[in-house]
Amino acid sequence: MIAVARPTAVVATVASVDLTVATALLVALLVLVGLFFCVRRDLWARLWFARCDPRPLGLFRVGFGVVVLWTLIDLLPFARFLFSDEGLWLTKHARMRYGGALAHLWDPQHGFEHAYDLLPALWRSFSLLHFRSDPPFVFAILILAILSAALMTLGVRTRVTTVVTWVLVDTLYRHNLVFYSGADTAMRVFLFLGMLSRWGEAYSLDAWRRYRRAVVAGEPPPPRRLIPSWTTHLMMLQLVIIYCTSGLLKTGASWRDGTALYYAASLEHFIRFPEQIIVVTWLQRLWILPIGARVTLLWELLFPLAILGSALRVYEDERARGVWVGDAQARPVRIASYVILSLALVCGAGLAYLIGYYYIQKVAWWHFNRPSTGALCSLTVLGLPPLAIAVYRWLRRAQPERTRRVLLGGVLGRRLWLGCGLLFHLGIEILLNVGIFVQVMIAPYLVWLSSDDLERVWWWLGTRPDPELSWRQRLSLARLRRRAPRPPCQIYVGDAEHDLRRAALLRPWDLCGRLVFVRERSPTPGALSLRGPGDPARARAGARAGIVLARLFPAFWPLAPLTWVPLLRWLVGWFVQRVVYPPIAAAADEPMTAEP
Repeated sequence: MIAVARPTAVVATVASVDLTVATALLVALLVLVGLFFCVRRDLWARLWFARCDPRPLGLFRVGFGVVVLWTLIDLLPFARFLFSDEGLWLTKHARMRYGGALAHLWDPQHGFEHAYDLLPALWRSFSLLHFRSDPPFVFAILILAILSAALMTLGVRTRVTTVVTWVLVDTLYRHNLVFYSGADTAMRVFLFLGMLSRWGEAYSLDAWRRYRRAVVAGEPPPPRRLIPSWTTHLMMLQLVIIYCTSGLLKTGASWRDGTALYYAASLEHFIRFPEQIIVVTWLQRLWILPIGARVTLLWELLFPLAILGSALRVYEDERARGVWVGDAQARPVRIASYVILSLALVCGAGLAYLIGYYYIQKVAWWHFNRPSTGALCSLTVLGLPPLAIAVYRWLRRAQPERTRRVLLGGVLGRRLWLGCGLLFHLGIEILLNVGIFVQVMIAPYLVWLSSDDLERVWWWLGTRPDPELSWRQRLSLARLRRRAPRPPCQIYVGDAEHDLRRAALLRPWDLCGRLVFVRERSPTPGALSLRGPGDPARARAGARAGIVLARLFPAFWPLAPLTWVPLLRWLVGWFVQRVVYPPIAAAADEPMTAEP
C-alpha cells in the first residue's frame, strides 16, 4: 500500500539503505587493502620506495615546463581582465567569492585578528591576489611565475623553483575560477606532484653543475643518481584516474550512438574555421567519427590495463633476473595475503552489484532489469580476475615468448595505449580549439617511458635513413626502421690532464652519440677544436665549434635555427662552447681514473 501511494519515498528509502551498505563495503575494502600491504610489506616497499632511472622524469620536467611556460605567456594579454581589480573582479569581490575563510578572517585595514587565523585562511582557496590585485602587482606575480617556470624547465635550483612555480601558478588560478578548465586543473596537479619529486636529477643544469664540479676537481665522473619511484608511479596513476573517470562520465546517448565527436567538432565555440563543418559532416557520414567515438570511450574505460601491463612487465623482468621480492616470502605469508585479497574481491563484487543496479543500468544498451544488471556486474568482478590470472599463468607456461611479445608488449603494452592517446589528442588538436588541453595531457606520457625507450629515441635521433633505400622505400615506413649512423664529429683531445677533463665535460651533452674523441694535438691549444660531421678535413675552433655543437646536442636544438642567422650565429656559438667546454686551470690537474 505504501509503495502504491508514495513510490518515490520507497525508492529514496531503498537508495538510502543501499548507500549505507555501499559505504560499509567501501570501508571494508579499504581496510582489507591496508591489511594486505601490512602482511606484504615487501610489495609496498617495492611499489613506492624502489629506486628508478631519473631520465624519464627529467624529460617530463622539460616537456611539462614548456607547457607551463606556454600557458603563462598565453595569459599575459588577458592578465589585466582576468586577475586585476580593473577587470572581471574587484579584489574584495574575488575574496568574498573565492577566498574561502580569508573573506571573514582578514580585514584589509587591520589584518588578522589572531595569529592562528592564518592557518585556516591558508588551508583552502588561498591566493595572494585576494590581498591585493592592482595591475602592477598582478603583472609582477605573472612575470615571476614565468621566470620560475623557465628556471624549473632548465633545471636551475630545481626543487626551489618548482615550489615557487606551483605557489605562483596556484595563486593565479585560485583568484578566479571562471576561466580555467580541466586541463588547467591537471596542470596544477602534475606540477604539485613534480614539487614532491626529484625530477631535477637528469637533463638539468643542477645535474650538469654537479658533474662539472667533480670533473674539474679531478675526481671520477659521478654516476647518475637514482631517485625514488613513488612520485613517478603517482603520476602514472593520476593519468589513469583522469582517463578512466572521463570514460565513466561519458554516459550520454551521443557516446552510445557515435555522434558525440560530431557534435563536439561542430560547436562554433570550439571549431577552428567555419568551413570545418563540411569536413566534419563527411567524417561522420563515412563512419570515421562514430567509430572514433566508440573507440575513445572504450579506450578511456580500459586505460587501467596500461598500468597493469607496466606492473606485469616489471614482475616478469625481476623474476627473470631472480630479484623479485615476493620469492623470498614464506608460504604462510603468501597464503594469508591470498585470503585477504579474496575477501577484498568479495567486497568489490558487492560494490559492483550496487554500481550496476543504479549506474550502469542507466547507460546500458541491453534490456535487463536492475537486479539482473547488478548480478552481472557482481559476477564479472568476482570471476574475471581469478579467470584472467589462471589464463595468464597457463599462457606464460605454454607460450612464454609469445605471451611476452603479444600480451605484455601488445595488448597490455605502452605502445598501444599511449599510441591511441596520441591519435586521440592529435585529432582534438586538429578539429577543436581547446587551449592547452592536448599539450597538458600528452606531456605526462613521457613518465611512462623506460630507460631503454629513451636510449632508442636518442639513437634514432642520432641516425638517418639508410642511404641504400630505394626511392619507394624512402616514401614508406622503411625509412623509420632502417637507419644508418650519421657522420660523427671528431673532437681534438690533447695529452694534458686538463685537456682530458675538459673533453669529459662533453659527454653528458652527447645524448645521440655523435662525438668521437681523437688523441691529436689541437690546432688551437686551450680552445674547443673539432672537425664537423661530413667535413673532416676542416678544423673548427672557438665559436665555430660551438655552432657545430649547437646543431648536434639536443639541449641546444632550440637555439639551432639562430645558427643560420649571420650576426647571431657567432653569439650562439660562443655561448654553447662556453657552457659545454669551460676552461680548467692546468695547475689544478689531478690523476684521472677514466678517459673521456
